[in-house]
Amino acid sequence: MKHFLLLTFLLLGNYLMAQPIDPPYIRIGGTFDTNTNQVVGGTTYTNNSIVWIDCGTSNITVSVPIMGGTYSAYWHSSSNITLTSAGGISFIQTVQLDPNKGDGDIAVVYLAPPASNSSNTMRIYIKQKPSVPSLVTSQVCSGNSATFTATSTYGLQSTKPMSLVWQTTGGAKVNSINNYTQPNVTAGSVTITNSSTGNVSVRAVVPGCSNLQTASTGREVGAPTIKNPNYWLFDPGSNMWQFSQISEYPSTTYAFSVTSGSASVIQNVGDAYITTSGGATICVTGTNSCGSGAPFCFYVPASGGMLKAVSPNPAREDLSVQFNNAEKADLLPSTLLLYQESSTNPIKSISVRNSLENKTLVDRDKIKISVADLPRGVYYLHAIPSRDSKQDIQKVRIVLD
Repeated sequence: MKHFLLLTFLLLGNYLMAQPIDPPYIRIGGTFDTNTNQVVGGTTYTNNSIVWIDCGTSNITVSVPIMGGTYSAYWHSSSNITLTSAGGISFIQTVQLDPNKGDGDIAVVYLAPPASNSSNTMRIYIKQKPSVPSLVTSQVCSGNSATFTATSTYGLQSTKPMSLVWQTTGGAKVNSINNYTQPNVTAGSVTITNSSTGNVSVRAVVPGCSNLQTASTGREVGAPTIKNPNYWLFDPGSNMWQFSQISEYPSTTYAFSVTSGSASVIQNVGDAYITTSGGATICVTGTNSCGSGAPFCFYVPASGGMLKAVSPNPAREDLSVQFNNAEKADLLPSTLLLYQESSTNPIKSISVRNSLENKTLVDRDKIKISVADLPRGVYYLHAIPSRDSKQDIQKVRIVLD
């Protein structure tokens, strides 16, 4: 029985020794004292502490009390922070901070074999840069004004003070000007006036750290504008196009209309799917408490791409290339390239843009390409779209006989 109890005690002891243990604190800074075999000085932080580090600092030393026996300190950090064991001692680490002054975290736990990992850790959060300001605002319609308040969190205001930098565009003004700085504050209020539509933004800047700054927080004022509109071919088979924008829903509602041609529009808040066979002009308008803004209009080309017809095919002397949507210059191909079947270099290059500008298009929608001097065989005509047309390269197989 005694042997059984002793064995049980030893196994329990080994089990307990293998369990992870949380360090009592993480120390930043300090020096290693060879008499006590511990780091002394510096500042200690308990679990989940937020630690503000001067933005001029690139690296720090972190440590936990050194434990005897088989325990080691196992560290990990967020991906933007690098830890390196100092002098081969796992309890002390040299930390390379994020060069972009981004937030990060450092965690540590005591482990002894055979334990290999643990979710029980001592963790601290490193911050160098102020937080992106939050905004408290109200809508400012044309001819009106309102107070905007911005607030940022920053723990080094007493040593490296930050400022709030406001900027406006369009008809918006901040304290009657376009750029306004509130020095040495983490929270501040300004007066925004608006004569039409515009945008207000604010960011935190630390002048004493080479103007270290946060991203901006912004707010549109006045009737809404369509922001970052984009559209592209979603389904070539049905000629369905997708439109997207940066939506301000629910403060802004959106309406789509077909102003020319014929199209089916399936709307999803500020985005839409548009299907057309013959081409159509679509306009989208945003409306908020200040009224409706200026519409954004765009043309969805007809099915069949840029080329309506290439004839005759087979050809002997001339190719006639007819375009869809010739009335829309940005939907015409910029260039036509003719390749032999086995060649990677074009043997003819025709600038459609130059023909359009020189008014040499036949019947306003055709180009003639002479092929009489070319060897007979198989060729490929490539229609290269203009940069902003939202269309793909179109290829047509041509036979010269």
